[in-house]
Amino acid sequence: MKKIMIFSLLVASLSFAACDPIEDREEMTGSITVDQIQATVTVEQIDGQNVNKVFFECKSPISCQWTNGVDTKAGASGEMFLLLSGENTITLKGLCADGSIVEKNFPINVDKIHYAIDPAYGLLFGSGEKVWKWAETDCLGNGGWRADQQGPEWWKLSPTDVEGQMATEGGNATMKFSLIGKKIEFSNGKSGVINFTTGDACFNGWYGTFTSTCGVLCGKAFNDCYISAGTMITKYQLVSLTEDRLVLGWCENETNAEWSGTGWWWVFEAQ
Repeated sequence: MKKIMIFSLLVASLSFAACDPIEDREEMTGSITVDQIQATVTVEQIDGQNVNKVFFECKSPISCQWTNGVDTKAGASGEMFLLLSGENTITLKGLCADGSIVEKNFPINVDKIHYAIDPAYGLLFGSGEKVWKWAETDCLGNGGWRADQQGPEWWKLSPTDVEGQMATEGGNATMKFSLIGKKIEFSNGKSGVINFTTGDACFNGWYGTFTSTCGVLCGKAFNDCYISAGTMITKYQLVSLTEDRLVLGWCENETNAEWSGTGWWWVFEAQ
């Protein structure tokens, strides 16, 4: 029995060693302070200008996680694209051997967006933050769920009407989108996290999908359907997106098939 146990332990230790890459790093023991972190973040330069790509490396004995506030990568070294020109921050979060966490920020200035990024980032978040308000007319309502529909056509509400449906979320209410952390904050204090994808909308010609952990202004189901009336909607079709206009849609039939149910639209303008 002792021989079998010793052999099993030996195999386990060899398996662990085989999976662990060989790196020129210190032994991972104990903890380190932020000042002791040996890490660099280098921005790529093209024609003397800092462009939106960085290379990161850490030689300290910690497990590393790097983020630009939107995307996250793990590993001792790698590269990452930046989404904004101007001031950016790369954050290294390290897990020490004793379980403690250390965090270090690396300020980066980007002169030029050289590597293409999804234009939806700029349209939704502007230069880092963007405030959206209700469209002046026909900002919320319903209609037939079909590909050529871009807003309410049957029951149409103005911003003042919306206030009667959900207090503090109509009238002059706003939503602020922040790129770092992909945050959403209502003018009434409600907040959450948003995300989007492009090219996956239910109809050709629509932009994609949009999700929010706290919905959008007055983002509720008005009728009982596959969810109960009053339920907060967290996933929308991104019907249209431009520099100054955002249209979201949602269907009372979860299949999203054309004419499968009543459609609802939320129409916002950039403030």
